[in-house]
Amino acid sequence: MIRVQLRLVLPLTILVLSACSGIGSEYEPVVDGPRDEKYQVDLGECRGLSKQSEYLGGKAKTDATIGAALGGVVGAISNSWEGLLVGLGIGAALGAGSAAYENIEKREEIIGNCMAGRGHKVVG
Repeated sequence: MIRVQLRLVLPLTILVLSACSGIGSEYEPVVDGPRDEKYQVDLGECRGLSKQSEYLGGKAKTDATIGAALGGVVGAISNSWEGLLVGLGIGAALGAGSAAYENIEKREEIIGNCMAGRGHKVVG
């Protein structure tokens, strides 16, 4: 039963994280000013710039490794291989998910800074 759960958790996590690779790049900041053609062009270019930030880069790999190690320790306490494997899988998924969320925030910040740098009054 535990092995079946592990076989489902890891591929599902990879699928979800891969499907979310564009998230954060579609952010639209709150601006005090017109949303005219210049705004739309600048927003498109800033969104493109934000996509240069890796979604699942080195930090995600590091966090997944740390999560797997911690999960493995907790799982090993159960004195079974199944507990160890489930701990590794869940820890890795949580670690990678955490890094992915941080990168979403980073992409949104890139868009906001880019728009402000192009003269738009970004308020949020």
